[in-house]
Amino acid sequence: MPLNLLSVFYRVPMWKLAFEQGLPRIKISWRCDPEAVSQIARAGNLEITGISLVDLLAVNAYFDRLLLSDCQLTNLVVTNLYRLAATDANPGGHNCWFNFITAMTFKAALHTWQKVPKYQQSEELFERLTTPILNLRQLFDRFDPEYDPNLLAGLQAWTYRVVAYNSFAYLRKHGDPYFRLSNLGVVSRSSWLTIRTATIGNIGSDRIDPYLTVCKLFKSYLERKKIRVNNLELHHWQEICVEISSKSIEITSDELRSIIERIGGWIRTQANPIIEKYEPNLLISIEGSAELSEPDSLDSNAHLRQIFALLGQFIGSLPAPTRKLVELRHQHQLNQVSIAKMMSIDQSQVSRQLGKIYLNLLDVMHSQIPHPDGIKSQKNSLAIATARSLIDKYFLVKISPS
Repeated sequence: MPLNLLSVFYRVPMWKLAFEQGLPRIKISWRCDPEAVSQIARAGNLEITGISLVDLLAVNAYFDRLLLSDCQLTNLVVTNLYRLAATDANPGGHNCWFNFITAMTFKAALHTWQKVPKYQQSEELFERLTTPILNLRQLFDRFDPEYDPNLLAGLQAWTYRVVAYNSFAYLRKHGDPYFRLSNLGVVSRSSWLTIRTATIGNIGSDRIDPYLTVCKLFKSYLERKKIRVNNLELHHWQEICVEISSKSIEITSDELRSIIERIGGWIRTQANPIIEKYEPNLLISIEGSAELSEPDSLDSNAHLRQIFALLGQFIGSLPAPTRKLVELRHQHQLNQVSIAKMMSIDQSQVSRQLGKIYLNLLDVMHSQIPHPDGIKSQKNSLAIATARSLIDKYFLVKISPS
């Protein structure tokens, strides 16, 4: 890895999605943009000789040595690059800044990717996350150089926040509507009808009106003060409590926050089945049972018999191509890349089809096998893993699909 800060302008990331033990993993490599290197050289009045501008290791080593010997050179280069591009009516030819936006987008994408449940991870999703949405004109028109005393640090922080927000917005629109929001943020962004519906379903009728009043005043305060929930400080919470007390509801700051957090959790659960915690009903018997390699193991466990009978019906009802995909993955234990080659489809199609199969299986299971504690079953990453494990064990005990 290069030591110099200018590498963000000339290193271009390349990636591919690989699967190791059935799990998606991003493999990253880098190339050097020679035009960007030339632009850096002109901005710093540098003469680069004796190395190939496409040789990334050589370019890294060159700038490492140069910038370590002159601590002011980085600021000079970045300032000149910024001034030239910001005053250009058509900055599209400034490779350095396009690479910069790409680097910040890629960094944000890697961070966001780690927060996405494994079963939702796909090549299409990562490609979407790494596609720059912020353009050069927006960068120079919207960034305030006073954002940070250090121009490069300010640009990196500001750009990262913008592209990360774009990623979150995309995932909220196409997946989890409250992705990366705290429960406080969930309440702040939810409609009055959403809050009311979630609250009515989770508390007694005598507490509904006070809870709704608390939420209404909380949201009104945020809107009036133009403040984000992650910027709320103790005095803000105290001011909200004062407003709440005018409605004859006495509450402390801690109690107020606890109520809002609780309501946010209810809204999240109601709107999106993908939640952080899950009490799986499907593995209650399996995890406590002995080796399942013998069919006789089922005889002593009515719960398992019910599950596997349902699995047999489910797999047997699948269209032939889909059933073949399931058998290749879970009976023959092939990875998605191998399955894609055998079925002459893209690996991403295999991933999507398997994801739909697991979700459909969970729907069937949840509709016919109620949770023993009466808890509403959810479809999150742990539930998906449970579905995969069940199909593996189904084929292990050699129960033929009906």
